Amino acid sequence: MEKLLVCVLIGCAAPAAPSPAPPASPASAEAARSDPDWLLPMLPMRIVYTVAGMEERSAKKDVVYKQAGTLPLTMDVWSPAQPGPRPAIVFIHGGPIPGDLRTQPKDWGVFVSYGQLAAASGFVGITFNHRLYGLDRVADAQADVVDLIGHLRASAARYGIDRDRICLWAFSGGGTLLSPALTDQLAGIRCVVSFYGLLDRRPDRAEIPGSITDADLQQLSPVYHAAAGHRIPPMLIARAGNDAPEINATVDDFVREARAHHAPVQVIEHPTGHHAFDTRDNDDRSRAIIAEAIRFIAAQLAVAP
Repeated sequence: MEKLLVCVLIGCAAPAAPSPAPPASPASAEAARSDPDWLLPMLPMRIVYTVAGMEERSAKKDVVYKQAGTLPLTMDVWSPAQPGPRPAIVFIHGGPIPGDLRTQPKDWGVFVSYGQLAAASGFVGITFNHRLYGLDRVADAQADVVDLIGHLRASAARYGIDRDRICLWAFSGGGTLLSPALTDQLAGIRCVVSFYGLLDRRPDRAEIPGSITDADLQQLSPVYHAAAGHRIPPMLIARAGNDAPEINATVDDFVREARAHHAPVQVIEHPTGHHAFDTRDNDDRSRAIIAEAIRFIAAQLAVAP
């Protein structure tokens, strides 16, 4: 599945084995960082939807939200023109990705443009890096999401955020990192969005080290929480018709289980869309889906975008 997530994005192959975490020493880590050839075409890609004033918005860059050993985990805070406190959208990147990238996900064009879109639409946009460096690191990445939300809520005044009006927006392999929002672990989460998200890690059992138990995989899989009837906040799912069947199978399983428990889940489809349609498919349907996601979040957070 790890190799699949890269191939559906750019049609090439990344190494099948999980990438190692960055070197322990910050100095040696910086010297060793590089962007592999398969990543380079993706770096400048921005979303295909724009709104007025979007590209003029700037961010407070490289704010440390957590120290993971010697590794500082950072975020960018994209602020709107309106004074705070404002609702926030937290964008969760996918993976697994190599742990030694020179250009971290929050600095990719897709997340820069999403941060700008959020700010231009009246929200505080949060883009950040987490430790989904391999299938054995999903629990670490989920912990990073939980700690990020805790940091944002504890320091809400500093960032101009309304601590009780936060939306999580996950992409691709980041979909599994939504699990804490489905188990009441995260306060302040009012809605969730998943774009072409992978929503179950259990099919990856053969690729995941035995140190991660079946019980662990359940906790890491949104489909399990939906089937168990756990509380799901209002949720919007964007499904790409031409996505990898393995990914769409997890989306379909989640929707079926959520609806069986009358959870507030809405699905919008891009029938001809590909994985990462929001950057790869420059068409009216892609733009309409991104716009609908912003409207959905605005309604849930009671904001006029």
